[in-house]
Amino acid sequence: MGLRKQMEYLDALRTWIMLDVHSSSNDVQERFLNQIQNDLDLLEKGQSISFENYKELNNYLGKLGQTQLDLLRVDIVLSSASISYYTVLAAAKFKKGLNKKSSGHSSSESTVELF
Repeated sequence: MGLRKQMEYLDALRTWIMLDVHSSSNDVQERFLNQIQNDLDLLEKGQSISFENYKELNNYLGKLGQTQLDLLRVDIVLSSASISYYTVLAAAKFKKGLNKKSSGHSSSESTVELF
């Protein structure tokens, strides 16, 4: 998961927009193609994107395009969750290190509790 994968999903979604949306409304197609390009630019800079901009697109896509949109949504959610996961993991390792350091001293010293 990550920014590179999101770029791949956006690129594939661009194809589905050109296939599915062009017969509905050209301004809708153009708006979403511009949004994809803006998000690709953000991803290249290492910034995260929001799925909120693509919710309406689900109404215009066929089943395969909707599946591609779902893949993008899941990757965005998992990317943001993995950042939280790594933060919790780092804090747990830090706590474990403090506990080991504290247990090496005399029993009169108290253990630092972070959680």
